[in-house]
Amino acid sequence: MRHLFILLFIFTFRILAAQILTVDNANVNSDSSNFIAGSVSFKFNINNQSSKKDEEIIFKGLDSKADMIYVGKQHAYIFINKLNYFSSTGGPFVSTGYSHFRINWYRKNKISYETFTQAQYDEGRNMPLRWLGGAGLRLNLIDNEKGHLYIGTGAMYELERWKNPDFEDQIITKEILKTTNYLRAKFNFNSKVTLNFITYYQGGKDIQKNIWRDRLINNTHFSAKITDILSFITSLSLQYDFAPIIPIKKYNYSLTNGIQFSF
Repeated sequence: MRHLFILLFIFTFRILAAQILTVDNANVNSDSSNFIAGSVSFKFNINNQSSKKDEEIIFKGLDSKADMIYVGKQHAYIFINKLNYFSSTGGPFVSTGYSHFRINWYRKNKISYETFTQAQYDEGRNMPLRWLGGAGLRLNLIDNEKGHLYIGTGAMYELERWKNPDFEDQIITKEILKTTNYLRAKFNFNSKVTLNFITYYQGGKDIQKNIWRDRLINNTHFSAKITDILSFITSLSLQYDFAPIIPIKKYNYSLTNGIQFSF
């Protein structure tokens, strides 16, 4: 029921907000202001997410993504949603999703500021909830017709809840202060073909276990325009947890192909 509500929310939001976008740094730094842009995408997915450490299960399913950005005169407000449904070959049903809200303050400055919050769940890895909130600085290194390059650094508070694989009814809760850092780039090969990627490093000290828990995340997005509003897209997501809270695979990936509508 919860997943149905989230799915209905995404499509209702698409109608009310005049469509929804894969957020583009060109929009954030645009000289224009007081406009809304957006896109919605649907993709086929294959990945190796599994709730057991020594088990290799391949999942296939559908991936939907809905983004919106409002660009004001000084600030940009970014809202990103993603919802996945998977069926497995020999494994359990899996659903994952997140909503991310970010504000880029003084968006056109060389050094700008960001605040953000995110809610996430991942049934495939036995994580009912991850909530985080934080703030940081963003440095604009390159911004021209050929592409953009940014680095960001900041701090965040992260709350995670994981199901204990040894005791079905037990939830492991972790609250950790972490550093969060990223490198983001966009390359415009021509007027129709673009490549975006962002790589995060996030890490912090788990005081209870006296261990450093950090992870690397990469999201790469290739887009080729078919028409002004329709594009073919390929996305690759990679994540590596150096010290998982429960005994699961340290890495997971997601590869998707599909179409995207932009407005």
